[in-house]
Amino acid sequence: MISEYLSMIDSISPVIVPIILVVGFIFMAYIINFLLKKISHLTSKTETTLDDDIINNMKGPIRAILALIGVYLAVFYVEPDLTIYEFSLTQIFEILGVLAVAYTFTKISNTVFEWYSGREEKGKTRMDKGAITLLKKLVAIFIYSMALLSIITIFNINITPILAGLGIGGIAVALAAKDTLAGLIAGLYLAIDRPIKIGDYIEVDGTKGYVVDIGWRTTKIRTLGKNLIIIPNANLSDSVIKNYDSPVQYISVIAAVGVAYGSDLEKVEKVTIEAAKRVIASNKSEALQNFSPIVRFKEFADSSINLKVIIKAKHYAAQFKLMHELIKEIHKTYKKEGIEIPFPQHDIHMKTG
Repeated sequence: MISEYLSMIDSISPVIVPIILVVGFIFMAYIINFLLKKISHLTSKTETTLDDDIINNMKGPIRAILALIGVYLAVFYVEPDLTIYEFSLTQIFEILGVLAVAYTFTKISNTVFEWYSGREEKGKTRMDKGAITLLKKLVAIFIYSMALLSIITIFNINITPILAGLGIGGIAVALAAKDTLAGLIAGLYLAIDRPIKIGDYIEVDGTKGYVVDIGWRTTKIRTLGKNLIIIPNANLSDSVIKNYDSPVQYISVIAAVGVAYGSDLEKVEKVTIEAAKRVIASNKSEALQNFSPIVRFKEFADSSINLKVIIKAKHYAAQFKLMHELIKEIHKTYKKEGIEIPFPQHDIHMKTG
């Protein structure tokens, strides 16, 4: 009776033990996820959401890795010498383990970059979203490259010649494509340092226009005449850039005018400011509305007392319409108020002999 009972246990154990192993590791995964949920509850009280995102994105990979370990031990218990297409059981699960770990690190790095990208959208970082995307891809390529090298070593292949060959090949490619690489590096610099961004009105080596695209090799600028200028990033990074939209987008519009010497300067100042205010009020899309116009007398010129009128345009292109309207309004106001804008003139006194 006892011997039959023991033989029954021996016959059942090859089935029970693997099941216990798989279920046990899956249960362990859910316990770890439960602990992570508790930790996540604590991290939710911190100022940043990065720790919450990392913990939430680690739950899936941890379940997969622990389940994989459970399956490996279960299969190994039943058939330790199992081979599939000449690959041993250990090699197969080591490869799967390396890929699972690489996937986990990639998911964590993507979480970090996505969190940082969100900060860029809120204006809390200077790094461009395109640069963040590029770095995310480069990190993923690096992680999976390391995973590939690890997989190669699982098959007892010496990776030293492979690394040496990649190094020599990399040098050859770098020498052959140095101009392209220089453009890529310059594009990365522009994306990270962000001296310009899309929509900015800039001047580079006498060329003015709006930045419409910043690629990894070239930057495209559209002039006010709708012409497209393409500048290599390598040239752009070495040039002096005048950014009319940084640090602020608005720009001063300065109109110069002269009045006759016999004019009442207090009256001139008053009516000029009123004229400028009317221009601001009637050009809401072009003029900075919360700016009070400024009038400053500049000099005693040969034929007039010269002054400057200053208002603010919301952006570079708006200054031309505002200058147009300001000159018209000042001329109309002076004519109405009897203020003379004198012509340049010289009085010549001749002595008779």
